[in-house]
Amino acid sequence: MSAPASLVLAGAGKMGGAMLHGWLRLGLDPQNLTIIDPQLSPEMAEICREKRIKANPASAHIVAPEVLVLAIKPQMLESAAPVLTKLAGPQTLVISILAGKTIADLAKHLPAARAIVRAMPNLPAAIGRGITGAFGNSAMTPQHKAMADFLL
Repeated sequence: MSAPASLVLAGAGKMGGAMLHGWLRLGLDPQNLTIIDPQLSPEMAEICREKRIKANPASAHIVAPEVLVLAIKPQMLESAAPVLTKLAGPQTLVISILAGKTIADLAKHLPAARAIVRAMPNLPAAIGRGITGAFGNSAMTPQHKAMADFLL
């Protein structure tokens, strides 16, 4: 499985950051990554500068990526939905690690999204030693499943 041509990580806190570190260790091209986090930590901002990862670009410059990973706080879904809706196109694989948010919740807030995966990774994901439970909806193709497996 090849890495995604474009990936947007919404939320780069502890778990989102751990996943990002893991993807970079896997060899994911930082040029294919965009991070959206209005409260980007100084550490994460430095990683973005070092690796030249796009961080918080103007929404007019963001198009629906191949993969959208939701790592925001679950209670932020509703307020973040207007920005996220623009990122979840019909071809976008949405991977959510939002605890307590069902696929139906995600589909309601991201109406154009078709393939949606709920996942629960753990922090060892940063070093490639994590365990992740994941469940995809019926729109998942074999390619979506392979991509989710690669990233998780």
